[in-house]
Amino acid sequence: MGWFSRKAKRALEAYSKQTPEDAEQAKKEMAAKEERKRLRFDLEKLLDKYDMNDLNNFCSKYLGEAPTSREILQDGTERELKPNRHTFVNFILEYYDKGQLRAEQIKDFSLKHRIVTPSFFSDETESKVGNENELNDILDVIDEKFKPEIIIDEKELQGQLAVFLKAVYPDKKIEREVTTKGGDKIDILIDDNYVLELKVPSGKDSLRSLSAQIEEYMEEFPLLAVVIADKSDLVSDQDDSEFYDPDLEKGLTKKIIEYADKYKVKYGIKTLIFSVKKRSKK
Repeated sequence: MGWFSRKAKRALEAYSKQTPEDAEQAKKEMAAKEERKRLRFDLEKLLDKYDMNDLNNFCSKYLGEAPTSREILQDGTERELKPNRHTFVNFILEYYDKGQLRAEQIKDFSLKHRIVTPSFFSDETESKVGNENELNDILDVIDEKFKPEIIIDEKELQGQLAVFLKAVYPDKKIEREVTTKGGDKIDILIDDNYVLELKVPSGKDSLRSLSAQIEEYMEEFPLLAVVIADKSDLVSDQDDSEFYDPDLEKGLTKKIIEYADKYKVKYGIKTLIFSVKKRSKK
């Protein structure tokens, strides 16, 4: 009997001694190994979408360090080399292979920083986080058909928009004042996926604070849009005691447009702007 035959015989004997439980466990381990191999390949494709700044920022945030490598010179001294793209990717994947980094952390970072859209991931992931095209469709409907009435504050704008959405989308789940994991409240949540954050600003401070809110909310809800009510044309007349807002800053319309552009560039989100009336509180 040759070497190969003896080896095959030993393998058959070992297999014949397996219990059904052993076989089932081996099957599960093999499936888990294959799934991890597939997921690692997907992560490599995802990291290919990162630029050098993205890779460096990810390492700083999740790993607390950047990769380093050294070169030994002819005189015996060492010189530190600047890590290249290949070094960064391998460094991140090594953490993943050792179980010190989860795939979800890479995915969350990718969505938050708009490196990819949710459609990049599988259908299963997409069903959890929603679909960017669907959000854009909803925003198009709002932009075309929503006509805000005279309002008193953001809550009233929120109420009007929620009523509109429930009428247009009776089969969708429309919620107001939903608490985030961080304890803040988002204005409108659609189907547990899409966030609409509303503002009726009087000046730059409100628009600046909205930027911080967007960044925080997108960690939990990457599919987010902003709806801003521009009241500047209707509350700037000091002789109009009913609508005059003394806190209104000059040039508000221009500031709103500037910040809408900033939100787009920094976060990749869309902003809808409406002209509405704002009643003075009585």
